Amino acid sequence: MVIRRYLAIGAAALTVGLAVFLRAGGTALAILLGLCLALGLIKSLRPLWRPLLCGLLAAALVGGLYTWRYVAAEQLTGCELPFTGTVLEVSPYTAHRSTIYALVGGEYHVIDLTAYLPEEETPLAGERIAGTLTVTGAESEGDTLLLSGGVALKARQLTAEPAAERFSPLGWLLRLRRQTIEQLNTLGEGESAALVTAMLTADTADLPAALRTDLSGAGISHLLAVSGLHLSILLAVCGKLGDLLLWSRKKKALYSGLCCLTMIILAGFSASLLRAALMAGLALGAPLRGRRGDGLTGLGFAVAVLLLCNPAAVWELSFLLSCGATLGILLLARPLGRLWPTTRRSRWGSLLWESACVSLAAQLGTLPIAVLSFGYLPAYSLLSNLLVLPLVYGVMVFAFLTLPCLPLGVGAYPFTAARCFAGGIAALARGIAGLPGAVLPCVAPWQWTVPIIFAAMLLAAVLLRAKRARLRLLLLGCAAGVVLLGSALPLQNTLTLTTDAATGSLLVQKNGESLLISGVQDGYELQMLGRFLQRCGSPRITVLVQPEEQHDLSAELRLARLLEPELMLCSEETALLGEGQLPESIILLPNYDTVRNILSDYTLYSLDGVGTVLQFGAQKVLKCWAGYDIITAEDIPADISAVIDREGRLWLAPGCHWWLYRGGELTITLPKEDAAL
Repeated sequence: MVIRRYLAIGAAALTVGLAVFLRAGGTALAILLGLCLALGLIKSLRPLWRPLLCGLLAAALVGGLYTWRYVAAEQLTGCELPFTGTVLEVSPYTAHRSTIYALVGGEYHVIDLTAYLPEEETPLAGERIAGTLTVTGAESEGDTLLLSGGVALKARQLTAEPAAERFSPLGWLLRLRRQTIEQLNTLGEGESAALVTAMLTADTADLPAALRTDLSGAGISHLLAVSGLHLSILLAVCGKLGDLLLWSRKKKALYSGLCCLTMIILAGFSASLLRAALMAGLALGAPLRGRRGDGLTGLGFAVAVLLLCNPAAVWELSFLLSCGATLGILLLARPLGRLWPTTRRSRWGSLLWESACVSLAAQLGTLPIAVLSFGYLPAYSLLSNLLVLPLVYGVMVFAFLTLPCLPLGVGAYPFTAARCFAGGIAALARGIAGLPGAVLPCVAPWQWTVPIIFAAMLLAAVLLRAKRARLRLLLLGCAAGVVLLGSALPLQNTLTLTTDAATGSLLVQKNGESLLISGVQDGYELQMLGRFLQRCGSPRITVLVQPEEQHDLSAELRLARLLEPELMLCSEETALLGEGQLPESIILLPNYDTVRNILSDYTLYSLDGVGTVLQFGAQKVLKCWAGYDIITAEDIPADISAVIDREGRLWLAPGCHWWLYRGGELTITLPKEDAAL
């Protein structure tokens, strides 16, 4: 048994070892090392055993260094120290929170800094910052320019001082990226312009919430995460241009390297693009040395470099999705392409089939991660990725041409062309996301039936021989029927209550209408609430409610801009502020009792000092404002049928006692006359 890809196997062992160490501890990694040593007793497996052992030993060494750095960072908790550094990024949710790279206590650290300063005084990305801070703790950090080594400090800024003017290469690059984004924003407005900027720079601050939902529902939200797809398009164009201009191999490699460096800076040094750039660098450098590039070796090299620099990146979602998609393409794309050899007779047929195989292989590689992380599957993602690929080429080529045109003052022309292609992507995403069964929720094990049957039929159709064309079409038709049936069955006059333990929110759904009683109290919980809504299939929120005694004005307005509900029930103060900040399509009502006949004739009103009551006929559901860990009869009115406490737990009263319902989701079948819990 001859193993050629030692680096790829060693990187895989390093990844598994670090993942086990960070999640289960050193004992689990020691057990894994013992199993690997036992594997070396089998003589035929020794070529495989050597890279596995090297990878696990490297994981043990890196994990030990990570633990030492984390313990050292925790020991700084409570210390008041001076700092001087560079702002890496400012939180999109609030200007009071930023990530900086600063010199603290004689060492450089990545710091998650909270500063209660006026918004106009908050420094922007790339600017110098100085003052004193108090360290409040340490946290695992895996996605900030790979500078943290996996550990970041949490701190609160006490004082701000003028920072000494000193040239910082990192700050200069970050300021260059920010200025480029600002110049691109001046070239156009609207969702198409925001989409072009997002696909080029990974900046999604101006992207409408509705478009994000449509991209997720169509299965093409990966276009917003600048990664290998975007870089491969630019490198392919650069290679074609080099062939036309008769460039030498070294010259093509040089210009391709400049493209990689430009994209890395524009994307803010994201881990997914760093992985793609490292693989591209290895592939471009191999021919110069008289060697042939190998995809698995390149992936192993990129993964090893990233994890050695930052071991905490092994559990970052962007890192896992990027590596999973690349691994799926390298392992599955060619075998899938050989299953239908008749497509090679036509140039266009071969191109379409190869594109479909690459897209399917990438989706299969990320399928487990996507389902476990997002809780849903886009049913038509294969179709949407095929249709959107030519448009992505147009956006990336013209958006990249905009960059050298900006100093000349003619950047609006290529940017307008890029906007046309981006408008096509937005229209395509909106159309596919609106199809029946576009999103398949996979929250609980019993909801896996439809995607499993669909995936099995799809793979069976792909793996059939070319002579079985009729059977292949029949299986594809059955797969589409399963999707449509699975999407139609839940619409049979049922009302679903779903609670979220992370934010204490309640989602009520019936017949395409959704009411959200939010438990979000500050801007830092918006991301968790967004993840909860994705697990519920990214519903279109009809009514958004923020209880009066459990709200933060800035968080409430940001939540409304993010979800864009048809109707928002809020306090009078929020209603006054929101008139000038929210879209005109959102109706603001400051009184709970003024809205009826939504979601099967419900009534929504406040219960003084306790919470919000949602009434369906004679049945009442109470969403508490404050934490009621122990629910007693004195706290809750006698006519309440169900209670959702602040921690998102659902309590039912089938008899004389309250019972905790641990499923987190309750489905109610509504008779014609009344609703029965």
